[in-house]
Amino acid sequence: MSRFKREQDRILSEQARLLTDALRRKEIMERNLEEVVRSKVDVDLELKTSREREGRLAVEVEELKKEVKAVKMDSADKEVRIVQIMKRSEREREDLMGLGIALESKQQELELVGLAFSLAKKMEWMLILCCRSRES
Repeated sequence: MSRFKREQDRILSEQARLLTDALRRKEIMERNLEEVVRSKVDVDLELKTSREREGRLAVEVEELKKEVKAVKMDSADKEVRIVQIMKRSEREREDLMGLGIALESKQQELELVGLAFSLAKKMEWMLILCCRSRES
């Protein structure tokens, strides 16, 4: 019986050791599971935050695209306006040159009219003098 008792004690001791080991592994696994659950909660929260941020950034990108488009259109409009102003300026410069030439022509014409008038006056005086000298 003693041999049987020893064998039974050994088996019970082995089972107690196995049970203790199993309980330790269970505690470790439960801690690991809790850690995994906490990590999952953290990851889920981070994922939610990232998705929200992505949504805000997508809206901001769309707004920036619209703003860029508006700025490009404004820039193109200004470029067209600059070209129009430059063309108008060139036309006005040409008109000014034409007016300068016309003014110069009219001034020459006025000088000629003045000379003709002066010559006509001199001829009139000469006629008057000539007529007076014949009368005398």
